[in-house]
Amino acid sequence: MLNPVEMNNSSLAQIAQKIRNASYYSQIKSLYGNDNSDSELLSYIADGLAKYQKSSEVNSFSSKFDYASKGLVAYTDDEKKGLNLFKGKAKCTNCHVLDGDPNTGKVLFTDFSYDNIGVPKNPNNPFYSQPANVNPAGNNYVDLGIGAIVGQTQHNGKFKVPTLRNIAISAPYFHNGSLKTLKEVIHFYNVRDLNTGEFAPPEYNQNINIEELGNLKLTTTEETQLEKFLNTLTDHYRK
Repeated sequence: MLNPVEMNNSSLAQIAQKIRNASYYSQIKSLYGNDNSDSELLSYIADGLAKYQKSSEVNSFSSKFDYASKGLVAYTDDEKKGLNLFKGKAKCTNCHVLDGDPNTGKVLFTDFSYDNIGVPKNPNNPFYSQPANVNPAGNNYVDLGIGAIVGQTQHNGKFKVPTLRNIAISAPYFHNGSLKTLKEVIHFYNVRDLNTGEFAPPEYNQNINIEELGNLKLTTTEETQLEKFLNTLTDHYRK
């Protein structure tokens, strides 16, 4: 909330005052009681947000994948072939695991690791045009991902492996929004290392994962089948 680019708040006091002026403040007090300080109020907000993010409204696990896993619906032939590709030739499960989470038993489609997959820069990234006090590097800025957070160069350019749930409706893709469609993403994973001229060079060209993507040798039909399977991960499925 204190990130000047994302929220433009200058202090905890400013955020707390905005919350106290909000229409939902009375609901916060009814749930948590009166707050004795700005930081205590913010802790209430953090707790409420965390609970909401864990709720069934956000995590309904109601996709076609979930129903098919319970034997309640059947995949189409292409969706089934896409699942087999996901588990095999496309190597997706190396990071987007199909094992149930030990805490919830749900398939979360991530192993929570970090990877540099060679994503190209997004020339339209609005961060490049931020003032010098925010982005002194201008167009030359390179997002080092988790490496910049932990201060370890061997992790530069790595970003957290995301869940694939609802991936068909969460464009644009990657940390910088450089690819706009799921079809492009699948093709990128498939041919990144083939110098086809379709994709720009990596934003950060060290520590790139060359073991699990880049030359998957998927056919155009297989790319489409994989996309059809990924579309089954969208919640609120209806026949």
